[in-house]
Amino acid sequence: MSTNQDNNQRYSREELAEFENIILEKLTNARKEVTFIKETLSRRNDSGTDNTASPTKVLEDGADTAEKESMNQLASR
Repeated sequence: MSTNQDNNQRYSREELAEFENIILEKLTNARKEVTFIKETLSRRNDSGTDNTASPTKVLEDGADTAEKESMNQLASR
């Protein structure tokens, strides 16, 4: 039998501090990932493309564009 008090259990200060540390660590990791993605996208934007490129280069540029789009989607998440 559970009482109403069991359903409203409060976390101890230690548990809350542990939760806070876990959340802060996850936020730090997410910020690092976003920074990495932004830097990767910036490097790709700096390289530009050459209009006189060979067909092989065009295919590589297409793959780069697809990867860039994927990175943009990750960054927006």
